[in-house]
Formats: sequence, structure tokens, C-alpha cells
Amino acid sequence: MGSETELKFRVFEKDPGEIIDAILKDSEVISKETHKLTNEYYDTEDLQLMRSRSGFRVRSTDGIYEETVKTSGRAGGGLATRKEFNVPLSEGKPDLKLFPPEALPFAPEKISEVSESLKKLFSSDVERTSWLVKSTYGTSEISLDLGAVRSGNLTDEIREVEVELKDGAEKAIFETAEKIINSGKLTLRTESRSKAQRGYILAGLSSAPEYQDLDAGSFQSSLYETDILRNAYTRYLAVESLLDHDPQGSLKIYRAMWEAMELIESAAGRLMLGEKLGVLPFIPSLSWVGRHRVLEETFAATGNDLCRVRMEEILEEGKNLVHAMRKDPKYLLWQLNMMRWMENPMAFAPGK
Repeated sequence: MGSETELKFRVFEKDPGEIIDAILKDSEVISKETHKLTNEYYDTEDLQLMRSRSGFRVRSTDGIYEETVKTSGRAGGGLATRKEFNVPLSEGKPDLKLFPPEALPFAPEKISEVSESLKKLFSSDVERTSWLVKSTYGTSEISLDLGAVRSGNLTDEIREVEVELKDGAEKAIFETAEKIINSGKLTLRTESRSKAQRGYILAGLSSAPEYQDLDAGSFQSSLYETDILRNAYTRYLAVESLLDHDPQGSLKIYRAMWEAMELIESAAGRLMLGEKLGVLPFIPSLSWVGRHRVLEETFAATGNDLCRVRMEEILEEGKNLVHAMRKDPKYLLWQLNMMRWMENPMAFAPGK
């Protein structure tokens, strides 16, 4: 059993591999490899693995087979940590009986029966180029995955950069990610979806997460500013991640992002963390929501059609601002800082 800790980003450039080579020119690169990966994902008829927040796949790497179970863990804003169990296979047929009982969400006496009832749901094919990189705090593996998730005749393109911790402190992947982001050579965006999640949705076996109303005032119910900041950012992540499933977004998603961002700004300011976290530059990218709300109220009171037209214009302009914000290197660095703060607030204490 291993523990997987990784940061995941979507990449937009045409030839990202060459760009990563250039970024790592002055880094200590231990190795570089390229492989063809074919992953087949399985579950029971009633989706017991998905419902237990586990994932199961059989992978072929250049013709060598391995099966993997990933258990539920913590995830958010592109950072994911979960337990991973890997077992070699002589052929591509899944066999849950080869895993230790703690890897599976079934009673031990049921594992053989469940294993026989597994069916293939979807697959993914990617070309993976990996760089093993040594940094100050440990060793990270940068993986570039280019390919697609497939279900029947449906496909969902994969263009991802993952930074996974191989040894050392978690700081190592943040250090490596910052080097990539600060280069300004790649256009990245945090990716909250796993390949398995995308496959279940593509196969029609799961629906994309939906917006859920939550009173922003409830974030301020704690006496502790750290709790307010933590709760507001958790809410922000949950809402912002909806844009991965629905790139067009909706007004209620942007409004919830704006409200949470304002709470984050206020709490970070009171904790004297605004400068360290770098939140301030992104308020204007969402402040258009306030102007839209004023026009909504005016339109409701007067029925003035010019208000309606201007509301539509502001919404379209706002979508473009948010889209640009999510690919801004400073925004990515802010997200990395927030992830670090969530893990260890004391590391950002005054004087640190």
C-alpha cells in the first residue's frame, strides 16, 4: 500500500512536453520516461466502488498489467491525497482477491463474489511523459498525460500535468509546481476531477456535481478567524470546481464565488495574511457580480429593458474575466498558498 499525494492541472499548450523540458533545464532531473498507458475501469452493476468513493482499474503500461484500488481521501483545488493499492497481473483480467481486505469496501467473505461480478465501464488511453525531479524538500514526479477517456463512442480529452510526491515532505510538490507556474511558459488551471470521475459521468453512471445553496453568513458563525477563512475557502473551492464540469458557469456559481472571496479577503486581512496569500488581485475579477446585482434590483423595480441588456453584457464580460483569472499564474500561486495554509496555518504566522 502507498499514499498518493499530488497536484493536478489542466494544460492548454499544443506541445507542453517540450515546454516542460525547457522549464526543467536548470533542475536536477533524475530521469525522464514516456509510456503508453491503457486503463480499464471496473465496478459492480450497482456501482458499489463508486458509492464507497473508491476507484478500481486495470492498467497496461507498454503491455505490462497492474490493477489498482484507490480509496477515498482528501481532495480540493487540484490537491489530492489518498491511499493506493497496486497488484501486478499476468494478464489484463481483474482479480480483487489479490488485494488485502483493507483495500476494499466489502466484507472479506464477499470479495470473491464481487470480483466475479465486475464489469468494464469505461477506459482511458494516454501517452504519459514523466520527469523525476529532485528539489529542496524531496523528490517529485511531473507527469504529462495526453489522451482521452472513452465510453462507447463518447470521448473526453485528457490534457493534464500532475505533480506527485515520491519522497520527502509535501513542500516538495509545491516547490516544483511553483517553478512550473512561475516560469510563465505554460497555461495551467487546477483540475479537480479524476479520470475515474470523468469516466463515470461520460458513461452516464454519475452526474456532474450541482450547485447547492449555502448561507454565506454561516461561515462567520465561529469566533475564530482561522475557521472563517478555512470555511470560506472550502466553500469557494466547492463552487469553483463546478466550472470544471460546466465551463459556461451560471450567475449563481459566480455570485457564490464572489461572496466567498470577499469573506476570504476580510478574514485574511484580519489575520494579516492578505499579502502572504496574495488574494487581493482577484477581487476585481469577481466584483462585476455586485454590479450585476444592482442592475437586477433596478430591473425588478422598473422593468427598464436597458437594464436587462446591460445585465447580459456584464454576465458575458464576467465569464471571460473568470476564465482568464483561473489561468492566471498569480491565481494558481494563490491557490497553492491557500492549500499550504489549510495544511499548516502556523507556517504563515507573523515572522515566519
